[in-house]
Amino acid sequence: MRRPGRLRFAFDLSPVAHPVWWLALVVLVVNDHLLKGAGIVPGWLTGKLSDFAFLIVAPVLAAVALPAAVRGRRAIALVAVGALFTAAKLSRVVSDEVVGALRHVGLVWRLWPDPTDLVALAMLPVAARVLRAAPRGLARLLPQRAGVLLGAVACAATSALPSYEHNAFLLNAAPATESVQITWVLRQIPCPGDDLDAGAATVAAFLTPGDLDDPIKIDLDSGQVAALDGPLAAGTSPAGICTANPWNGTGAGCVGAILEAPPAAPVLVVATASWRESDGNGGCGNSSPPVFRCEPQLDPTADPGPDAVTLKDASGQLQFVAGKRVGITPIDLQALAGRATPANNCRALRDQYETLLQPQPCASDGDCVAVSSLDIAAVPAGACGVDANLTGAQALDRLGVQWSTACRDVYVPSCPPQPAVCRAGTCAPVCPGETIPSCPGPCYDDYGTVGTQCSGDWGTPCARPGGYVCNCVNAKVACSTPQPVSATCPLTCLDSSGGTYVHGLVVHPPLDAGAPPEAGRPDGGTDAASADAGADARD
Repeated sequence: MRRPGRLRFAFDLSPVAHPVWWLALVVLVVNDHLLKGAGIVPGWLTGKLSDFAFLIVAPVLAAVALPAAVRGRRAIALVAVGALFTAAKLSRVVSDEVVGALRHVGLVWRLWPDPTDLVALAMLPVAARVLRAAPRGLARLLPQRAGVLLGAVACAATSALPSYEHNAFLLNAAPATESVQITWVLRQIPCPGDDLDAGAATVAAFLTPGDLDDPIKIDLDSGQVAALDGPLAAGTSPAGICTANPWNGTGAGCVGAILEAPPAAPVLVVATASWRESDGNGGCGNSSPPVFRCEPQLDPTADPGPDAVTLKDASGQLQFVAGKRVGITPIDLQALAGRATPANNCRALRDQYETLLQPQPCASDGDCVAVSSLDIAAVPAGACGVDANLTGAQALDRLGVQWSTACRDVYVPSCPPQPAVCRAGTCAPVCPGETIPSCPGPCYDDYGTVGTQCSGDWGTPCARPGGYVCNCVNAKVACSTPQPVSATCPLTCLDSSGGTYVHGLVVHPPLDAGAPPEAGRPDGGTDAASADAGADARD
């Protein structure tokens, strides 16, 4: 019976004085901030320890955070934490939503769906017992408020362990060298949801021949890998490499490929182009998934991890088997070949682009522009961009829009093209065969005027209006007009920014090959006239 006039406490913090709760808190802190990533214990064990400790610490914290007057607060806390934990372990959509919601309040967590982690739900009865048992003896002396604070910090803090870029890859785990044919899906495809294999089957049902690239055949030694993170530029092999498209990043969408290695049944593989995960970076409930295990050569008998598609001999039958982060489904190639192909499919668009890479006719320099390469197919060896006439440039503009709307970009190393001129009736670079350096960036105002003092670490050369290039020479600012690359090439440098946007394309205007280089100051420019010119050009 409560004494008259005695104030009732709004919150009951007594459960955090229980020794079992403090033991779970210590396990959580030590595991997440000392054991994870240290190599002392296996990664799978640190992940499970986090889950077990979390399902004691978190429900108790949730219960004591509810006012004591709330009916059934213990049951509410247990059910809420348990349900959220279960949903996050079964659904990537839920886990991503949880991570996103916590990020809005400044908490950085990493969660990965893993049904095997549900074994940790066995700790909920322990948490319920902690909530019901009144602390006795010395346990009453434990600082309850400090416990709440430490528990909250343990759940919110991160230990900043390294994260890793992931992508799908193929491993030949068969005992002998195998020939594998890879046919990339050029069409943009939806990323599958939680059921990756069902998502891959959905993609397989709507593919047509016009969605597919030309097949490539590679020979993989036993234990050798091949990248599966997207189509490559023509003539490039994915064999022996883990990542073929370095520009892929989180949000780059999904890629697909048909894999054939008779007598194995052909399959369609669908996976996110790239994703980033940590080996465990602290915080309540963080699992510890394997890091990216791909190497050019792996032990064919070892587990390659969840990112791999493995070609293996299972009971005398060669077959493809995918990890849990990759969708895979059998595909009927004969049925696919018989499907109707819509107009302007990705194969047709790529064929149009390859036609536009051929020399285009012109009558004068004004008919030609240089267009930066599109991410459709590789330009001819040694070339940068496309030397197009005006009609061809308009066709490239339309083609680029169509491709980016429906088809997946191909990795094409970029470089700024030279301006185009009309040479022997076709558009061509102004300085064929010449290597042109990139132009320096603009000078900052605090770089001083010509002749002023400067230090040796002043920086790389920079450009000022009027065509001047400035640098620190003999501890003084010196500016000059750069000289042409050669007697036959009027260019001094190429603008790495890519030129001018016309019709949505990056184009480089034509250049009169006979124009003399702009006159400028000699090296040093320390006389009064040069100093004044430098001051005028600075801004």
